[in-house]
Amino acid sequence: MLSRVYSAGNVEWLGIHSTVQGTRLKMIRVRNHLERHTAALIINLMAPGAGLVLLRREWIGLVVALLVTIFSQIGLCGALFFPATAPSAVSVASGLAAVILWALAQWYGFMLAATAFGPAAQQRLRILCTGAEEAIDESRFADARDLLSVALSISDEDLEVHRQHAQLLTLTGRFREARRAWEHAIYLDQHRQTRAEAIRAMERLPG
Repeated sequence: MLSRVYSAGNVEWLGIHSTVQGTRLKMIRVRNHLERHTAALIINLMAPGAGLVLLRREWIGLVVALLVTIFSQIGLCGALFFPATAPSAVSVASGLAAVILWALAQWYGFMLAATAFGPAAQQRLRILCTGAEEAIDESRFADARDLLSVALSISDEDLEVHRQHAQLLTLTGRFREARRAWEHAIYLDQHRQTRAEAIRAMERLPG
């Protein structure tokens, strides 16, 4: 009788401990997600486009950063260094274009951060994961990479996204990155859903 009570109490304690650990890990992931988005938004304020790169919108961020730099340089040079020779309309138009691009970069960054935490983001993640899984099964690795890149920009703490990303890296021969991706998937796998798969995959990796 006492052993039964002890066993039941032990199981209950393990269940509570597992729940607490799961909640703690979830809070850590949310905090990391918030910190990354906050840092990206602050950087985007000071260097428009750079924050978008951190939010995994690399090409948009690079284009915005390049255009803002060009337009601001034209505007400043015309207004400060060559006011007599440079047409004022060109300086004003360039400065205005730089300001508009800066504002658009802030709007886009805030929109990305806002949508990353809403219920629609989770639904979009599942759609992207389904598409990526189909692309991997059909050996359309470029399509899978594009889909997973978007998924990672929405949430870089989602287990299924990291599992598929690790699988893709393994299949495309990027073994060092694949090992890190599998290790991160194990870290995220609080319910041991894919731990065995990740360990087997890492054991088969060369080196």
